[in-house]
Amino acid sequence: MGLISKLEAAAVEQSLGKSTIQCYSFWARKFYAHNGKPALQWTGEDVRAWLLHLADQNYSPVSRKQALNAVVFVFKRVLKKDLGQLDLPPMPKVRHTLRVIPSRDEL
Repeated sequence: MGLISKLEAAAVEQSLGKSTIQCYSFWARKFYAHNGKPALQWTGEDVRAWLLHLADQNYSPVSRKQALNAVVFVFKRVLKKDLGQLDLPPMPKVRHTLRVIPSRDEL
């Protein structure tokens, strides 16, 4: 049973949605492609290096948080390993803007 099928089984067990499972599978594949090591040899330092690489590649903060959540899920629920302290730089804050809806008079 491969890593992705184990991830999917663990995600179904946790009652995660279909789109979340697809998203976590996507990021797990990207992490493997960047790392190149078998999943059992992954370490917290590999995760830290990958997240710094994503920051260097100008991935949005939201995408980097998704990637981090996916990899943390793989470590905790699939590999049953502890990531340890990642010592990541703080993520930039995501600005939430309010939509301005004009009134009828303004139209």
